[in-house]
Amino acid sequence: IGIELMLKYIYRIEKKLGISSTYTVQLRNNTYNALSDKNIILIHEIKQLGHKIGLHICPLLFRNKDEVIQKILLEANTFEKYYGFKIFKYKRIERPIILFNG
Repeated sequence: IGIELMLKYIYRIEKKLGISSTYTVQLRNNTYNALSDKNIILIHEIKQLGHKIGLHICPLLFRNKDEVIQKILLEANTFEKYYGFKIFKYKRIERPIILFNG
C-alpha cells in the first residue's frame, strides 16, 4: 500500500473516531513534492476534515539561528502562497522545527 493511500485511510478513520491530528508538510524533500497539485489537494482534504497542518523544517540544513528563522519565514510564505491558508503559530522541538496552523 502506498503512503498516499495509507494516509487517506488514516486521516478519514481519525475523523470518524473524533481524533484530530497534526500532519506536517516538508516543502524541501527528496521523497515527495509538497507543491504538486495532487499533494495540495490532499492537504486541503486533510485540513477540511478538521486536522491541523504544520510546516516541517529541519534546522540541521542551515548554518545558524538567523538562517533558520529566515528560512522558516520564507517557507511559511511559500506554503501560504500555494496552499491558500496561513500558518500562524509554531512549536519548536529540538529536531525538527514544526509550524502549525490552528
